[in-house]
Amino acid sequence: MAMERYKGIAQILKTKRGKKYAKIFAVILSVSVVLFISLSITNRRYEKDIEELKTKIEFESQKKNIQNIKEEYQRYKEFLNLWEVSKIQNESIYEFFVLLSNSVSNSIQIDKIEIYPQDENSLIFSFIIYGIAKDSSNVKTFASKLNKKRGDIVSFSEILELLKSDENKFFKFKINGKFHLNTKKGRKK
Repeated sequence: MAMERYKGIAQILKTKRGKKYAKIFAVILSVSVVLFISLSITNRRYEKDIEELKTKIEFESQKKNIQNIKEEYQRYKEFLNLWEVSKIQNESIYEFFVLLSNSVSNSIQIDKIEIYPQDENSLIFSFIIYGIAKDSSNVKTFASKLNKKRGDIVSFSEILELLKSDENKFFKFKINGKFHLNTKKGRKK
């Protein structure tokens, strides 16, 4: 049965139409073989370039990732630095208020306190205290108690204004100064 088929195909190929189909088949087959071989050669030729390109793409991708990680790290580092500065600023203000509460007496009344850093990341603060006192010596004593050079805080103050009020009962005062945490003292972290 298989032999009969081959004989039938051979008969068809002997005809004019069969020869035409055989030529078309031969052309298609030869074009396919040529294309296959040229693609194989091209693939081999450009395979090295493709691998180099893949390597470059991976390297650039890793480089970009490293750059992103560096930027993220820098952002967190700045955030941590701001947090540390804020923590020290808050601690300084707290210690100043402790000093202030220890310095004030019954003969002093504080009306207003202004506290502001020298710049946005500064650890040194300036302050102005407005108030009234029964006697001028009370203001001088109060100002001298605000001068502290040891312990958790370093504070300097001076009396800017000391005026007797209209009723002559009290003295209005304005004290100016600066304070910061004592960095020389071994503070507990």
